[in-house]
Amino acid sequence: MEQALGRPREWYDQEYYFGTNKSLYFGQAADVAEARWRANLGLESLPEDPILDLGCGFGMIVEAVRARGRICYGVDWSHTAVTYKPRPYILEACAWALPFPDKSMGGILSNDFLEHLPTERIP
Repeated sequence: MEQALGRPREWYDQEYYFGTNKSLYFGQAADVAEARWRANLGLESLPEDPILDLGCGFGMIVEAVRARGRICYGVDWSHTAVTYKPRPYILEACAWALPFPDKSMGGILSNDFLEHLPTERIP
């Protein structure tokens, strides 16, 4: 079973996002504003579409990028995060088994993601 920081995939469940271990971002006004700011930073260096948000969680940065008229997809391996607000452009997937053809993205955004990877997966 794949694990991130010694935690199984199932650790990123309802309890992680909504319980006592509540995720630090949950769509509050300040969090949405930060997502918009982060989207602006990334877009400056990504001239081509589509863009992929790797480890997108609830998809706030994906939404901020799409609000700027860009094509953006998000992937996260947390079933809870991806299904909280289902959208066809946010998919449940692992970073090492993406559901897109090779070289099909114009660029990748990623925020608060690398620390969740299994250490053996980090180059």
